[in-house]
Amino acid sequence: MSIERADQVAFPVTYRTGGVKTPSRCDPADPDASTSNQPLTEETKHWEITPSSPELELVLLKLKVENHTATNAIVNIDERSAELRDFVQGKYFPINVNDTMVEVGEPENPYDERAMVFLWNKLSEAGEGRAVELRRGCGLEGWLLFEAPQDTKFREFKWVAGDSLTIDF
Repeated sequence: MSIERADQVAFPVTYRTGGVKTPSRCDPADPDASTSNQPLTEETKHWEITPSSPELELVLLKLKVENHTATNAIVNIDERSAELRDFVQGKYFPINVNDTMVEVGEPENPYDERAMVFLWNKLSEAGEGRAVELRRGCGLEGWLLFEAPQDTKFREFKWVAGDSLTIDF
């Protein structure tokens, strides 16, 4: 697990529609996918996230969630799935990247962007969140995004989506 702080995050996303997805053991075919009979198309868009106010900074926490024992584990990754806690009883919760990212044009320097996978529930076509199902031996690795006052010192991270886990810093 690692923590990074930023006043801005810029990242590209390539959207793929159509085509046939090759399912795997950890990533089965989505029964709701209705575009498999259409030709594959790709479009890359560029996104940026900034804090909601000048007194705050973005806190990015990279983590890996794995299912080692259960046949299937349902993991609900949303605003209530985790907490970052400081030394003054402050609690900070994950931010839904889908609600905070703003589309921007192509950057002058593509090296200013970085490929990032954010952990969050899958979204249905209607925009509703759906919990993630992890089969035994499978996992997710990516970033959770938080906002906190600048230079906040964190005491612990608490994962509450599924089995509870607390990690002291």
